[in-house]
Amino acid sequence: MRTVFILSDQHNPSFSGCYGGITRTPNLDQLAQEGTLFTSAYTPSPMCAPARACLFTGQFVNRIGFWDNTMPYDGSVRGFGHHLSEHGIPLTTIGKLDFAGEDYDYGIHEMLLPNNRKSLDAVSLFREPPLLRRPVYHVKNNWDVYPREDQTPKERDITNTAIQWLREHGQEENWVLNVNFTRPHSPWKALQEPLRRYQDEMSSIQLAPKYTQPLEELHEVDQYHSIYSCGYDYGIDRVKNSHAGYHAMIEETDESIGQILDTLKELSLYDDVLIVYSSDHGEMARAHGIWEKSAMYEDSIRIPLIIREPGRKEARICKAPVSLIDVFPTICDYAGLPPLSSSQGQSLRPFVNGEATAPSFRDYAFSESHTLGRVAASFAVQHDGWKLMEYVGYEPVLFHLDKDPDEMKNLAPLAVGNTEIAQQAARLRKLLSKICNPPDVDRQARAAQEKKKAELASTGQLEKELKKRGFQIKGGRLAPDGEPPV
Repeated sequence: MRTVFILSDQHNPSFSGCYGGITRTPNLDQLAQEGTLFTSAYTPSPMCAPARACLFTGQFVNRIGFWDNTMPYDGSVRGFGHHLSEHGIPLTTIGKLDFAGEDYDYGIHEMLLPNNRKSLDAVSLFREPPLLRRPVYHVKNNWDVYPREDQTPKERDITNTAIQWLREHGQEENWVLNVNFTRPHSPWKALQEPLRRYQDEMSSIQLAPKYTQPLEELHEVDQYHSIYSCGYDYGIDRVKNSHAGYHAMIEETDESIGQILDTLKELSLYDDVLIVYSSDHGEMARAHGIWEKSAMYEDSIRIPLIIREPGRKEARICKAPVSLIDVFPTICDYAGLPPLSSSQGQSLRPFVNGEATAPSFRDYAFSESHTLGRVAASFAVQHDGWKLMEYVGYEPVLFHLDKDPDEMKNLAPLAVGNTEIAQQAARLRKLLSKICNPPDVDRQARAAQEKKKAELASTGQLEKELKKRGFQIKGGRLAPDGEPPV
């Protein structure tokens, strides 16, 4: 079996044509028309390094302990690179991995342009309230949207390297090619023509209420996150301009994907290769007052997932809740490999084949966050149209997604006196308790983060990493860089 697995960075699926958005994504739309589009796919953790660690190991963060962007995957937990290698199937990766570095054993046959984590988001290690606002220069990538003339060199190199690899190795048997783009992650310096087109389009669009939700309506934990991400520093016109930039960057990524698909067609491989597209996590885009990711809202944790089976050209939509950790088990299933025994992920092949359910497949979605902007360990579990967001040490949040897909009405406070809401909340909390024990997981994460903080401080790296992000340590806590010492 030959597989092309394309992973983008920070793609909210609602910003794509095949998921009902206005973004022009003809190549993803084609894959969806010829394959299976999953409408309830979720990231195991809405942050780059943890999500990718989960992807490559097939396990949730609470089991593997790669909690945030200071603790990237180092191969110490056996993953699908090792599994594929041991069964004689080479895995080649091109582009962003966000791993610990190239000097570790991931079981990967060849890493091209790997872009591993050389800078640590040490701010993740300081999660006690109140959180400071992130320096404007660090988050302005979401606001300062400018046109540019040419494709970014990094994305061009990733695309060209993938095309060249297919030309040289595509006719070989039994390979997995994993192409990892760095976009549509900010900054949104987009190509002139699509950016201006989206700017014109956005000028006449009224954004959904979730993009203008008042700060005081948010849960306390999300208020902290909003303030941290400078969510309300600019008005709606600036938000619309940011959306225009994000739309344009996704369209550009889609064009790069199209070049890879065209190469497969040119080489007569298109109908003989398993094609998978997904992303590591979403983008809040100022929904609920929050920029970027880390939150438990759908904009942050829901991801695109499209699978095109070799030889099949039949559009299917799967509403079953699935996870990014299911991607490699699916690839292994098509390759005829036994499951990786440690994996919590499961093959999606039954759904691709049109089955509404799969034997013993989990019927819930789960995600967790222990990182930037989150003063509380945050967990989300979605089942049967209801979604619980559990914040350790705080009151929970409950949404009925079938009736409130934009998550505007927190039903948890209505549980007293409303039997249905109380029962749904209790049901989801019981389900969450079967997945993990949130307070115990929180203690483990914070202990690991304190240990990492001490390690980095002992070498002077902590101060350097914080300074890059506009912070310093003052009296044992974070303070804006440049303030006088205590």
